[in-house]
Amino acid sequence: MSRDQAEARVRICVIILRIVIVAILGAAVAGCSSAATPTTTPVRAPVMDSATVVAGVAAPVNTSPESNPVVGGTAPTYPTGEGEVIISYSKAVICSAAAGSEFSYSNSGSTSGTVSGVGYKCSQARGGDYNGAKADNHLDTLVIALSPYSIETVGGLSYYEANSVAVPVNSDTFVYTAPSVPTTAKAVYTGAVSKPVYAAAGTLTDNGTPTATTRTGTATRPSNPLI
Repeated sequence: MSRDQAEARVRICVIILRIVIVAILGAAVAGCSSAATPTTTPVRAPVMDSATVVAGVAAPVNTSPESNPVVGGTAPTYPTGEGEVIISYSKAVICSAAAGSEFSYSNSGSTSGTVSGVGYKCSQARGGDYNGAKADNHLDTLVIALSPYSIETVGGLSYYEANSVAVPVNSDTFVYTAPSVPTTAKAVYTGAVSKPVYAAAGTLTDNGTPTATTRTGTATRPSNPLI
């Protein structure tokens, strides 16, 4: 074998060795990179778990259909802590006051019919355990203030009609209609304002009375909260 042939063979061996080393180092780096990449679990949307309806009668109550005009009259209100729904979610939630307009209660036990949070507010519950919880769950719980009045128009003039909220009866429902384009200014959400996860639309339903001790009811043994 000539000297030139020997040198050529050495150069070939060096090239092959370099290729092998590069391949081994590349695989090692890829393995380290893969191991170092954290896996993230998507945050699940909060869903309604249960809701307690707090009965109430707004005042002043009309003494006649046209006894309380909007112009110059007095807007009815509920006594503090009445005419509202206390709703617990599957996890901690946040709402702006305007999110109250996305909720409604069928209210079939009242002559006022369906009432909603339109014009009223959603707020965080104060510290405490709600809807059958055995520990403080106020961060998972919202309070929806329902409308204390509707407006009736007679002969071109508008009048307040005081609403009343009744405890649930058979097949009553409490509904959250999530906005088609949700924002933190008008929706229920969890997480940071900069990266919110919005609550899903949902419906709670059951029979109900304020004295029941269970959360699930039947026609003969109803319950409140709704679930």
